[in-house]
Amino acid sequence: MAMRAKITAQGAALLALCLALLAACTPDLTPDEYELRNMKPSNIVPKSSPKALVTAFERFCLDAGTLAETRAALRTGDYVPVPDRVGELQVWLVDDQRPAVLLNDTDCVVMAQSRTGQTERVKRLVASRFPQAKPVTGSRFENLWSEGRSLIFTRRVTPNAAPSQFMLGISQGS
Repeated sequence: MAMRAKITAQGAALLALCLALLAACTPDLTPDEYELRNMKPSNIVPKSSPKALVTAFERFCLDAGTLAETRAALRTGDYVPVPDRVGELQVWLVDDQRPAVLLNDTDCVVMAQSRTGQTERVKRLVASRFPQAKPVTGSRFENLWSEGRSLIFTRRVTPNAAPSQFMLGISQGS
């Protein structure tokens, strides 16, 4: 019986030592940060289809409602927030082929790699969802439309040697 107690005490001590070593090696991360660390790099700005890009834009930028409702819809859609912001925009990512979503109180952007068909799909979306939108020329955007207090835009960027990225966004001024 004394031997069994000694082994149990040694086992408990070993377990405590292992847990202490693991705690010392593992930084304090949130569940979201653990999930983001396991993301495929190609899914950070994925090759979303034009349909997936426009669908995400409608769901999260046009139809979700308030900022709190949009965040809840993103969570329900398996997106997680990136701890760091891009300017004033909070970035939301999901580890599949759906586009990244960036948002704040007045702006919402979806972003994916440039693909064929995106430009025409977006033009059809703007014509159907913003029938009064007027093109704005002379801006740094690929396309810019104005309807009331809203600006709808597309923009392409090519960061370093990475594939070009396509952004579709809306800014709703006050």
